[in-house]
Amino acid sequence: MTSLCRPELSAGFSRCAHIHVVVLDIEASDSVQMGLAHTLDETTLARVRRYRQPRDRQRSLIGYAALHHHLRTRSASLACPAALHWSELGRPLVQSPAPCWVSLSHGGDYAAIAIADHPVGIDLEPWESAEILQPATLAHLCFSSAEAAWAGDDPHRCLQIWTAKEAVLKALGLGASGPWRDFIVPPPSQEFQAVTTTHEAHPLISLRVAHCSAISGVQLALCLQYDGPVHWRLHRQSAAELLAAAAITTNRKPPLTCHFSSPIYA
Repeated sequence: MTSLCRPELSAGFSRCAHIHVVVLDIEASDSVQMGLAHTLDETTLARVRRYRQPRDRQRSLIGYAALHHHLRTRSASLACPAALHWSELGRPLVQSPAPCWVSLSHGGDYAAIAIADHPVGIDLEPWESAEILQPATLAHLCFSSAEAAWAGDDPHRCLQIWTAKEAVLKALGLGASGPWRDFIVPPPSQEFQAVTTTHEAHPLISLRVAHCSAISGVQLALCLQYDGPVHWRLHRQSAAELLAAAAITTNRKPPLTCHFSSPIYA
């Protein structure tokens, strides 16, 4: 498993927020996929089965297996394991003695998860997705005037804005039903930059976004609701490596308990 650490330090803050990001290659044999399925509870597997296309189910399976495993690892020192459940809008939520927020995304040959001590959103899109974007349509439906002006008719810039905005909506717990045009994301940067609002009815408190270009062929954006310094770690992991690690934690740690309430999207 490869790792990239990026500290972002700001003067005047004594507490640093932490984000743990894992990007997973979803290529896996049937036996590896079956092994990962055995690490999940039936409630989570039901969410995986909702996808009609096998490739989508595979992405979802590996993403959820990674989330379960890394939550178990994170809660290993706590008196009880973290409990995963879903909001009515399908947002994954964590009940834990320590503050914990999570987000998932998948596309192309990858799945990604983010675990943080503040509300977090992650979105991942393969660059090839830019080829099917329609800049004029996106500008009309999803972008503010400032974003549309910056993107122009460049589909790659449109994809960068799209991933950042989706990460913001995930951090807010709104998903695709959120107010896309009521906020403005800054131009892409590896440093966390402030998100501004275009509508007083939707105040955005301490929301910041950053982009990661460490993985070739993938556009990845993070949003965190925190205005202090941030330290984030990005790990790459194969499905086989995940299965080997999960086998250890599932043998040694209590099972991750799950609850469920009216999902709309995953």
